[in-house]
Amino acid sequence: MFRSNPTYAATFRIAAGIRSQAPTGSFFAYDGYYGWLASEILTDDLAEIIRGPAFAQDVRAELANPALADGVTWQAERPKKAHRLVDVSVVAPTAVAAQALGEAAGRVLEGRAGKYLAALGAPDTPVTVVDPIRIEQRSTSSGRAWLEIMLRATLGFVAGSGIVFFLAYLDTTIRTVGDVQRTLGLPVLGEIPPSRRRH
Repeated sequence: MFRSNPTYAATFRIAAGIRSQAPTGSFFAYDGYYGWLASEILTDDLAEIIRGPAFAQDVRAELANPALADGVTWQAERPKKAHRLVDVSVVAPTAVAAQALGEAAGRVLEGRAGKYLAALGAPDTPVTVVDPIRIEQRSTSSGRAWLEIMLRATLGFVAGSGIVFFLAYLDTTIRTVGDVQRTLGLPVLGEIPPSRRRH
């Protein structure tokens, strides 16, 4: 049975939005409505930013032990299109590293989101961690890898067998009396037997 070292995932959820502007007149402003619309765009952008190297470097700088960020994988996705939340997760080799990375990422997002979004014209964008960090241990057995190996071996056998049969179908070499009669359509008058080996 193939096995791999256990990994741990730290997952938390964040929300982002635009601060409403103070009204400047007696007319009705749609700041709240546009803020909701803008938050959908911002969560899409944040999901891409979290997967990028700049965010990973900032999280590394936030850690007391930067080595914890070595070899980790960052993921960020919105659960549904209608939602304005981003699920952030990091996969690390230990639960301690996953917890530390998740906490550091939350601090970076809540304190420096404007840095990432300033280029998009939204520097004053509050980001809030709305769900606490959850630590989950990933499966230690690589059953999926074993299944993938078996599937690839089966496909390789089927493909190899198909190639052999296809080449045999294309082979026009005459080897037997029957091959001569089928190919030439003529009767065979005689056959020279293969010579026997002399010992």
